[in-house]
Amino acid sequence: MHGSVLRAAVTVFTASFCTMVIELAAGRVLAPHVGISLHTWTSIIGVVLAGISAGAWAGGWLADRRPVPSTLGWLLFAAGITAIAIGPATSVLAGDEGLLTTLGIATTLLWRVLVLTFLLFFLPSFFLGMISPVAVKLAVADLETTGRVVGKIYAFSTLGSILGTFATGFWLIAEFGTRATLIGTGVVLILAALLLGGLAGRRGPVYAAGVLIGGLVFANAQSRPQLPPYHDPVLHSGIGIVHFDESQYYTIRVDRTIREDTGATINVLHLDHLVHSYSDPPTRRTSSTTTSAPSTK
Repeated sequence: MHGSVLRAAVTVFTASFCTMVIELAAGRVLAPHVGISLHTWTSIIGVVLAGISAGAWAGGWLADRRPVPSTLGWLLFAAGITAIAIGPATSVLAGDEGLLTTLGIATTLLWRVLVLTFLLFFLPSFFLGMISPVAVKLAVADLETTGRVVGKIYAFSTLGSILGTFATGFWLIAEFGTRATLIGTGVVLILAALLLGGLAGRRGPVYAAGVLIGGLVFANAQSRPQLPPYHDPVLHSGIGIVHFDESQYYTIRVDRTIREDTGATINVLHLDHLVHSYSDPPTRRTSSTTTSAPSTK
């Protein structure tokens, strides 16, 4: 395989792999805020496809006007930054005190799902959709081999989508959690920008090593809380999240809060965005024995 074709194939493989990671992780990102439903997955699939479609259109326009490797590098870099930003943006937009709530935007569940999905996932999909047209433009050397070159590139693109789907669904989220997975996806795209897009020139490997180390540290800091599966409510008297985990089926969160009627503490189990059950934690009981001093005569 010719060098330019191989570079284009690896680039679109990486972009397609990361696209599917983001799309599947989107369900877990949205689950604690709007739940997982037909509306959720419809919004995710529709928004991601819209981003890829708009990106392919814009990428084709850009490829004819600036067909240089650095164009590919900047697109990969932009996709990486927007992928890393998904986690922080979710906290800003979708939390109980997020912008959607405080500004009164999308008050119904259907509109909230659609607006939140668009704000979080359109831009990463858009930049990733721009990559294939630019990669094809750079790889095609003459019209005689256009069919073979395009066929190879899109075969690698589809292979990346397949592997990204299985890796995310069977391993990445279960092993590392959603936020660390998204940060890792962004780091991979930035590394591709440096090594495949030629943004750093000959120093690309050096900068890539720095990005990789920094990304691993950041991903570890932003990963899901490593809380034990149970906290003794007698010993743990604080209010707030006492357990958080992402299982194969739900995002699980246990909160300790105060009952409004009695003022006593209570544990609340959330599965995704719904309250599943309440439980009254046991209270500390102290026992004392009274002894009387021996009488003296």
